[in-house]
Amino acid sequence: MCGGTLVIKGSAKDHVGQLLKGGIALVVGSVGDFSGSFMIAGKMVIGGDAGIDLGSSMIAGTIYIRGDYEKLGAKLDKAELTDDDKKFLKELFEKYQVQMKTEEFKKIVPQKEMT
Repeated sequence: MCGGTLVIKGSAKDHVGQLLKGGIALVVGSVGDFSGSFMIAGKMVIGGDAGIDLGSSMIAGTIYIRGDYEKLGAKLDKAELTDDDKKFLKELFEKYQVQMKTEEFKKIVPQKEMT
């Protein structure tokens, strides 16, 4: 997916959001293993839980997750939600009539490489 918005008002299986190159993937429910793997850009929003290796080999982009995950992929960090993140999530939820609170989400991003 290189642009646009994919909305899944339920749960998804393994590998959802794999190779995301832009755009937004919103999954209101939970996702399976290796979701968000090899992300190059874009945003993935998960309203439930995730399986193992969430964001595995993720290069860029952002994953927002409300629930728990079994294991993060390598070289990922948890980051604080910014005001821009909260605004993005709030507007996304309003647009697609999703009843979730932005403060319940965690932000996952690739580690910054030291130069």
